[in-house]
Amino acid sequence: MKTPIILLLILYPWLGYSSPSKVSLQLQADYEELASFTSKIKHYKLDPITFEKRFWQGLEKATKYFREDVLQNPNAKRELASPFHLRFPMVHEVERKSLSITQLADGIAALERFTGPWYGLWEDMKVKHLWLPVRRSKHPLQGDFQLLAFQSAFTGDGIGWNFLVCHEGEVHMLGHVYHYDSDGHLSTQTPHYAYLDQARQITWITADHIFFETVCHDDHGLSGKHYVITGESYDQSTNVPHATNRFQAIYLAKDQLLPRFQSFPQRAEQAKLAFKMLSGLKGLWAAAVR
Repeated sequence: MKTPIILLLILYPWLGYSSPSKVSLQLQADYEELASFTSKIKHYKLDPITFEKRFWQGLEKATKYFREDVLQNPNAKRELASPFHLRFPMVHEVERKSLSITQLADGIAALERFTGPWYGLWEDMKVKHLWLPVRRSKHPLQGDFQLLAFQSAFTGDGIGWNFLVCHEGEVHMLGHVYHYDSDGHLSTQTPHYAYLDQARQITWITADHIFFETVCHDDHGLSGKHYVITGESYDQSTNVPHATNRFQAIYLAKDQLLPRFQSFPQRAEQAKLAFKMLSGLKGLWAAAVR
């Protein structure tokens, strides 16, 4: 039986424990909501204590990755993220305007758009996600970082969090995802950080992928609002994109007529080049005729 959070606050001193932090209480509520959404939370052997432990571990890893990748080299991935190299027919084009996070309210509003359940196809695998509402919670961290807000999620094959943190007066968006295998064992972890652009699109950067994510309400022949994930891999040593791994997945708020997962192999780049050459020859021929 669930113990109401207000009752926990009253009982903790009487039980001989110090009162739980605000973050702990928020995570307790998030855990219960995710566990009621999917039985996989229990399959991953996650109880409220382990869930909170994963939260702090993920935040530490995400902060470390951001510090090493951005603070030590501010332009490490900015040029890679800015001009997206995927230029093939898609349901959704990728918006590239500005890359920044400057206001806490903007970051919260961007993350809140993803709140709710989502259903889609990742390659051939059917998945369902649940992103919970953003929690505001100021909490000091190491290295002049401060936690300002976070968002918990079930990601289809694991759990994850988005974080909004402050460092030297600037707000930054970080994230961390834990992936589990079919036996319920932790398999991989992915720390990441993000830029927010003017098109309300979030650009997530991991150690080997760029993901462009947005929630769209426009009519693209889909049923209602949809969550669009477009991405490609890159070579970490050179910041060069891998033309063989470009993709787009579209998730719907309802489990119906799910859009197929789109993959764009390297031959599409060759076809694009051939099209440009033919267009150029056509232009030269027209000029010669005139």
